Amino acid sequence: MKKTYKSDAFAALHESADDLHKVGLISGQEMQYFDDTCLETIPEYTPERVKFVRKREELTQSQMAMCLNVSLKTVQSWEAKTPQRPRRQTPQYDGTSRRESHCRVTADNCRGRLKSNDPARF
Repeated sequence: MKKTYKSDAFAALHESADDLHKVGLISGQEMQYFDDTCLETIPEYTPERVKFVRKREELTQSQMAMCLNVSLKTVQSWEAKTPQRPRRQTPQYDGTSRRESHCRVTADNCRGRLKSNDPARF
């Protein structure tokens, strides 16, 4: 999965720390600190939010599953409030899918980063 940093400065800091970790100069616990500090957190998706995005984009559950490259059962579980564990099965869309234009689902609107003046903002 692609790493998303809070800023360019955090990206440089994290990459340096990662290199130090790879050669054994900082511990895994210290590297976890750098992960928590430098990387953006993945937002939690409520069943209501998943369903809202799907309906707003006028997609069926099957179409949304195809767009996000997950199974129909996964989308159904997101909307039915039955999270799948231990594997992390929440929408994590990095915007690189070839299906993006077909499905009208982008990284920004899946992550809730729409323009502040966008009426579809949730």
